[in-house]
Amino acid sequence: MKNWLHSLLLVSVLSVSLTGCEPPKAIPAPTEALSTETEAKEVVTIPFDTKQVTIPVDAIPALREYLAQYNAQQRQEEINRIVIQDFPSKSAGSFADIGYSCGTKLCSHVLVQLKDGNEIKTLPLREGSIFQEAYFSPDESKLAILFGRNEGTEFVRNVVVFVDTTNLVEMKIVDPSDSVRQLVSDDSFIWPIRDLQWLDNNTLALTVPDLTDSSYEALVNWNRENGPAKKLQVVLDKEKDWRLSLSNETAVPSKQPPEEYQTWRQLVESLLKDKPYILPAYDPELGPIAFVLDESSPNRLSFEMYRSETYKVGEHSFTPKTIHDFYYAFSWDENGKALSDPDLLNRFTGLGNTTQPNRIKVDETTSIIHDLINEHREDQLKVYQSFDVETQKQNEALQKAILGFLKEKEVASAQVIIINLERKTTLDFHLLVNNHFVKSHFSVEKHFSDRTAGELQRLLGDLSKLSAP
Repeated sequence: MKNWLHSLLLVSVLSVSLTGCEPPKAIPAPTEALSTETEAKEVVTIPFDTKQVTIPVDAIPALREYLAQYNAQQRQEEINRIVIQDFPSKSAGSFADIGYSCGTKLCSHVLVQLKDGNEIKTLPLREGSIFQEAYFSPDESKLAILFGRNEGTEFVRNVVVFVDTTNLVEMKIVDPSDSVRQLVSDDSFIWPIRDLQWLDNNTLALTVPDLTDSSYEALVNWNRENGPAKKLQVVLDKEKDWRLSLSNETAVPSKQPPEEYQTWRQLVESLLKDKPYILPAYDPELGPIAFVLDESSPNRLSFEMYRSETYKVGEHSFTPKTIHDFYYAFSWDENGKALSDPDLLNRFTGLGNTTQPNRIKVDETTSIIHDLINEHREDQLKVYQSFDVETQKQNEALQKAILGFLKEKEVASAQVIIINLERKTTLDFHLLVNNHFVKSHFSVEKHFSDRTAGELQRLLGDLSKLSAP
C-alpha cells in the first residue's frame, strides 16, 4: 500500500461530450450508448476493460445533484475535471469509480455498475478522498474499496467501504465500537492501511500501524522508519450484517493538537486581531486546514476554511478549492439583514431571489413557504427545511438539538437552514448577536447521532463569547 500513488497513475481522464454539438473525436474502441434520447444531453464515457460505454449524467444521481448548482458553462468545466477508474469483474458486472468535485487530489466518488449490458446501478461513496484500490472477494459477491486522505506528501489516512455487489448497497457495520468506527466510518480517516487482503469470502485482513498514537508526527515517523504493523481481521457473518473481529485493539487518535496546528491557529488569531469571530475547536480526525481571509474591515469580517495538504493562512481566494474541500465559513456584519422569503427560496431551489414566494401559516409554530419550505418557529428562533414528511422525520432530532443549542447559548434571534444532501447535511446559521449579524456554514453527518450534537459544540461552541457585551 506504500505505493498507492502508482494506482493513481492508472486513473483515466473522463471523456465527456454533449451530443447534438460538434462530433467527438475518434476513440479507440466502439462506444455503446445506453440512452436513445441523447440529444443535448450530458454524458460520460466510461472506458471499461473491453468496451467504452456512454452513460447519461441523469443516470448518475449523485453527479446530477452535484452539477445542478452550476450554470451550463460551469457544469461543463466541472464535467471536464471528472476522472474515472474502472476495475474488472468476471461475474459481478463492470465497475467504475467516478471522481468528481476534485481539488488537488481529493474528490467525491460514486460507484457505477453495469450489468447485463444495459442495467445501470450507482452508489455514492466517500467525499473528499482519494480512490486507491478495489478488492473483490473470491466469489465477487462483496467488494472492499480503499479510500484515503493525504497529509502533505508523507502518508495517507485510510478508510474501507464494503459493498454488496449483488444489490450494489453499502454494507454497514452492526453496532460498531470506537475502534471499529475508526476503520469504516464515513469520515474517520485516522490510520494508514498498509495492506488489505481477502482470506476467504467472508474474511479480510488489514495491516495497520502498531501504534497507540495517531497524531501527524507519530505517523510521519512510522512511515519514514517503516515502523511496526499489526494485522486486523474483518469477519462477515452469513446474514450480511458485518461485524469486525479484531486480532488487536486499534489505537484512539491523539487528542493533543500537533505543533503545526498550534502555530497555524496562533497565526489565524493574530490575523483576525480584535474582530468578533468563531473558530472551530481542534478535530484530531480532520488533518491540515487552509484558512482564507476574504474580508476584514471595521464593519465586516468573513473567512473560509478548507481541507488542505498542509496548514495554510492567506488573504483572499486561492486555487484550487472545491466544494468537497470546504470545511467551515464564518462572517460577521454590523449592517447585515435577516433572510427574506425570496432569499430562502433561492437557497433551496437556486431560482434567484427575485421571485416573491407565497407563505401559508399552518399554526403558531409552522408556516409553509412556496409549497417547498417548512418553517418551524420557537419565538424568534426559526428552522427551515424541505417540506416533505420524510425529510422532516429525518431532521426531527437535529432540529431539536439545534434549538436546544441556541437556547443554551442564549441566542434570542436566529434563522437556521437545513439542506439534506445524499451523504451529508449542510447547516446555515444566520444569527443576530448584540445587534450584529453572524453567519456560519458547515456540514454534519447525514443521520443525527451523539456525534452530531458534539459537532455543534465543536464548531459553534465559542458562540457564547460573541454574546458578551
